[in-house]
Amino acid sequence: MLKVPVEIVRTALDGVEAGKVEILAGGFGAAAKASLAGDPRPFVLEPSAAG
Repeated sequence: MLKVPVEIVRTALDGVEAGKVEILAGGFGAAAKASLAGDPRPFVLEPSAAG
């Protein structure tokens, strides 16, 4: 779900106030981080045959 700018700023400021090192203000960022914590094989690109 997309957040409006005021919600992103509120999330960021709350995180800074809480002393967090990392602040994820949206679903896309959380999904990207979660994918990086998993198995890296889906991200390995196979060379394609030039043709």
